[in-house]
Amino acid sequence: MTIKPIVTIGDALVEIMRPGVDQALEEAGEFRGPFPSGATAIFADAVGRLGVPSVFIGAVGDDAFGRCITQRLARDQVDISAVRVVKDRATGVAFVMYRSDGSRQFVYHAAHAATGQVDSSMVRPEVIQNAGWLEISGTALTVGESCRKATLYALDLAVKAGVPVSFDPNIRVEMLGGRAQARELCDPVLRVAQVIAPTLNEARGLVGRDAPDDVAQAFLDMGIQQVVLKRGEQGCSIYTGDSRLDISGFKVQEVDPTGAGDCFIAGYLVGLSRGLTPAEAGRYANAVGALSVTRLGPMEGAPTHAEVMQLLQAQSV
Repeated sequence: MTIKPIVTIGDALVEIMRPGVDQALEEAGEFRGPFPSGATAIFADAVGRLGVPSVFIGAVGDDAFGRCITQRLARDQVDISAVRVVKDRATGVAFVMYRSDGSRQFVYHAAHAATGQVDSSMVRPEVIQNAGWLEISGTALTVGESCRKATLYALDLAVKAGVPVSFDPNIRVEMLGGRAQARELCDPVLRVAQVIAPTLNEARGLVGRDAPDDVAQAFLDMGIQQVVLKRGEQGCSIYTGDSRLDISGFKVQEVDPTGAGDCFIAGYLVGLSRGLTPAEAGRYANAVGALSVTRLGPMEGAPTHAEVMQLLQAQSV
């Protein structure tokens, strides 16, 4: 079975984190890292680790942090031929601390870094036209105006070529100014996506409804074929037409939750690409997401296909 590449476009940065919880970023102290990160880069890496052709379109600086990212992606079989090395910009950086309640605080250097310089000239039409899926993350729409335009250009190419589109909103509605602004930003993708994979809070912010079934129905009414509500350690709920599938998660020891959602949707699209049903792809994606949180660093826990199958067999239902 020949599987077409899964393509994504957007942010790539390194993450530098506090080693313990409740260590304020404004105070002097120790950090760990750099770890390669960025929502779309994490997604691309997870796809490659799972053994499916993966293409990442993005930008890094001509520095050690940029090489940290590109070397990791290449090692995990990601096609980085569309990654531009920007000579006059530093690679993006995110500093993060973890709170004891499970929340996180970030300080970003992104929009004015290399990652914010992605532009339409980096999007080769044949790459999009030959893709099996185009995955779009909300971060690609918000990291900078140039990257947003490039993402919408890739989206237009995909739609014209009949390439299916998946959308992971990955946004904080309140930081965009409210629901109206968030909907305006995401509407070009919402109108053409076949799959959407939001958290419940993201979904509520986009459609203005509260109950999960009502939220999902709003997306289905837009013409989206599969609504995959991510529920963290509880798993996911998948809505297709008139059906709802609740798929349980897996019990693992959480070390670092960063990137779990990106790995989850990577697992879901990999599952669909391999011919799995939505229910099977949902369980596969739950396993990918679960394994991704078991190591420190956004990409460090991204599993191989063999590791996913081992967990599925160990916790078969």
